[in-house]
Amino acid sequence: MSQKDTYFASPERLDKDEILQQSNDIVNLAYAEKILNSLPNMVAVVNEQRQVIFANNIFIKMVGLTDFREAIGQRPGELIHCIHANDTKNGCGTGRNCRYCGALYAVLTSQKNNSSVESESRITTSVDGKIIALDLNVKASPFGFEGQKFTLVVMADIGNIKKKEHLEKIFIHDLINSTWSLESRADLFPLEGLNNKQKELFSKIKHQIGSIMEEVEVQRDLLRMEQKELETQFAKVNTMELINSTINSVTPLEISKNKHIVIDETYEQKEITTDPRLLRRVLINLLKNALEASKDNETVYIGCKETKDGIAYWVKNSFVMNEEIKSQIFQRSFSTKGVGRGLGTYSVKILVEEYLNGKVTFESSTSTGTIFTVTLKTKEFS
Repeated sequence: MSQKDTYFASPERLDKDEILQQSNDIVNLAYAEKILNSLPNMVAVVNEQRQVIFANNIFIKMVGLTDFREAIGQRPGELIHCIHANDTKNGCGTGRNCRYCGALYAVLTSQKNNSSVESESRITTSVDGKIIALDLNVKASPFGFEGQKFTLVVMADIGNIKKKEHLEKIFIHDLINSTWSLESRADLFPLEGLNNKQKELFSKIKHQIGSIMEEVEVQRDLLRMEQKELETQFAKVNTMELINSTINSVTPLEISKNKHIVIDETYEQKEITTDPRLLRRVLINLLKNALEASKDNETVYIGCKETKDGIAYWVKNSFVMNEEIKSQIFQRSFSTKGVGRGLGTYSVKILVEEYLNGKVTFESSTSTGTIFTVTLKTKEFS
């Protein structure tokens, strides 16, 4: 084989009669066509030569055909009009750029390892002179039939998700820079000549700027957390320092007005190894939730204690959850505070159990009120 035949994947194809026979074998399987057409994503079945022998209705509609038989024998990149599909005479998979295609990687690796492989793929297509950029999640799964090997390729359009992620990152990055600049300028503001009332108001402004910065960082961490990009930085920290820092952050907020925050007298002061920033974020979240659920003049308690599993932080208030709230408390979009407010306890659970090597639990009854407990599985006490 000369180099011009292919720069990456094998160029061989089956002839028309062999392809049609393979296609008929798959389509004639009981319920196969009906099942594949019922799936919500683009689906294709390819043979060992990566030629399509079946494509479901969504795939066919997406590429502008009316019947899957029109697609038989072509390769996926040729069907969706990838701009590199015709870089060589042997088509999809054989061009110089094909080695960097996530979809081709999934199919070839699945065939090689006889296992399911998932990959993201960015493909630029050209349809009627218009350039269209596709972001796809591709899952390739091998299967055999009558001694032949095939690959089921499922493609999900994640373009809107990727665009949303990109815009969110830009927005948060710019907002952090702007807030940081405002905070720096506030630190340079001259206080000479201000009366006590003006100094008090300026102090509140600085605190609000800090609160905005913290909220923006929370949203940034939530995005990183859900995209599995959040990094941890473990260090030794004093348990009471974290509690005091948490209370100091929450006390100036409106939700703390006319309410009391008390450190439980049974607290234990220890040195532990954890990510102080993330743990502090968890405790602030729980304390804010407890305050929001409390009435005027009610008390919210916070404390920490050593257990057989490690160190346990807990936050308690007198609110009693009903069964509906209890059953959904850690679900992503559920909130007792209205639409768009459901990331609180969900994010707490993810941060604690996936990043801080711990466990979050709660109990709620008329005899105890509501208690959230975060147990960190660390034995590094002093």
